[in-house]
Amino acid sequence: DAVLISANAGLNLYIGNNDHARGSYNLPAGVWFEPGDPLDDFAGNRAAAEALGRQPSSSEASRWWARQALSWIAEHPGRALVLMGRKALLWLNNSEIPQLYNLRGYEAVAPVLGILPAAGILVGPGILGLLLLLWRPASPEQRLFGVLVLLYAAAFLPFFVVGRYRAPWLPLVAPLAAWGLLRVTAELAAGSWRGRVVALLGLGAALGIVALPLTKASCAPQLLAFARASAARGDEAAAQRW
Repeated sequence: DAVLISANAGLNLYIGNNDHARGSYNLPAGVWFEPGDPLDDFAGNRAAAEALGRQPSSSEASRWWARQALSWIAEHPGRALVLMGRKALLWLNNSEIPQLYNLRGYEAVAPVLGILPAAGILVGPGILGLLLLLWRPASPEQRLFGVLVLLYAAAFLPFFVVGRYRAPWLPLVAPLAAWGLLRVTAELAAGSWRGRVVALLGLGAALGIVALPLTKASCAPQLLAFARASAARGDEAAAQRW
């Protein structure tokens, strides 16, 4: 059964576009997904089978979920547009948006995670660098690079935003962040007072977008996993503590 991208493409489109969508990974009713559980239904086959009255193939299940998502978008174009804007802000946010496990939940056993820099250290100045690169590129190759960086991010916005999808984007943003900081530094060192103000305001606006308090993911899945692991070792006290 050939599928164009992924057997989960339709379901992922629905996860990003429904009445309860928030721009991140929020499973719809009737879908169960837990790593390591052989009985889970990460592709949403059961819901599709109940609606179709038969067991669908992977591509049929994906198409069924995609139709639900596209119908919702057609019925709620305004909400879909607002949701798309939220996804864009989540993509640029300093927070690591989890799919199942929040990285910060592991600080209890690996405290160093609490002091490691988050994505904003690259994304903030990277936004400024990208705008500068697209505004006044020195070569067609630079403009092409900037467009490709934008297209990679835009490809995920119809679906949903999680940290592991954004991770490959950060190395692309890193040179743009350096470019943006170099331009700001040069303007502060040798530019006019107006240029200095504009440079500082631009960098401040980019950092402000990155720092918006859009979401706070729960660490409960990790704590529950730690509790189960402790119980499996027979350490009931640690299991209760977690």
